[in-house]
Amino acid sequence: MQIESALGIGRRSDIVDGAIHVLGTCGSRGLTHRAIDKYLGLPEGSSSNYFRTRRALEIAIFIRVIEIDIDVLTSAVAKVEVLEPGVESAILLFEIAINRYLGEADNVINQRARFEIYLMSASYPILFELVDTHRRAFRMAIRELLAKLNVNLSESTCRTMIALAEGIFLDSLMATPGDVPFDFAIFRDVMRIVFERQE
Repeated sequence: MQIESALGIGRRSDIVDGAIHVLGTCGSRGLTHRAIDKYLGLPEGSSSNYFRTRRALEIAIFIRVIEIDIDVLTSAVAKVEVLEPGVESAILLFEIAINRYLGEADNVINQRARFEIYLMSASYPILFELVDTHRRAFRMAIRELLAKLNVNLSESTCRTMIALAEGIFLDSLMATPGDVPFDFAIFRDVMRIVFERQE
């Protein structure tokens, strides 16, 4: 089930989704109001009427990517809730979420856009603060979710697990035809060891 966007609905929301597509497919240099208008088939100047500056666009993009990430995670949780609490359900939660993040074309573009925003935030304090706040809140949400499955992680361990997952995202985004396929069984083994150490 899709969550309601904090950015509203209609043209404003459409422009942000268009901006995510442009950023995720063309990179930071390709993110312009003109490119967004062209992608959406809007009259030139339409997107700048809603987001006057590139910085405003970047912040809106990140907020929307957060919403999409939460929606994907919520969908994974819905599938795990029918299972028995424990390490294996926690592992399955990560696997379902990662496969959804990377198994659908739109979500792949969203992840590319998110990494672009991460890089931009390194030189933009306001955006960095937003990214940092979200990452901390996301870790807390993951810990609270896993606790419901009787898997309790320290903040440090949770950060490590998310970093491993993001490494998988980045590796997948950089993969080319003919690359050795990612072996999720190995990642399951790593998660199982970490989770069991926390018990």
